Amino acid sequence: MIAKNTSMENVLLPNLRKSTFWDTDFNALDYDRQANAIIKRVFEYGGWEEILEITDFYGEEKIKNALLNARSLRFGAIALASTILNIPKIDFYSFTNRPAYLP
Repeated sequence: MIAKNTSMENVLLPNLRKSTFWDTDFNALDYDRQANAIIKRVFEYGGWEEILEITDFYGEEKIKNALLNARSLRFGAIALASTILNIPKIDFYSFTNRPAYLP
């Protein structure tokens, strides 16, 4: 799919499943302005192929920045990102600032 309604015109978009964005109008995603939310969602609910797609699309630095600074991130996504990106879990904001009631 080619980007539309975004500042990234004529850019080949990553191949993501609509079901990963079940609560969002998939066609209205702005891959530039909503990059952090898209990265977070894919790491939390996407599959391996989608993770590879967004890593190719955004680059490893943008992925690292989005995940390290996410205010909330499911523990499974932290563990996965920690392993893939070779970053200690303690470096993730959402790991060290986790509310006491969350596992």
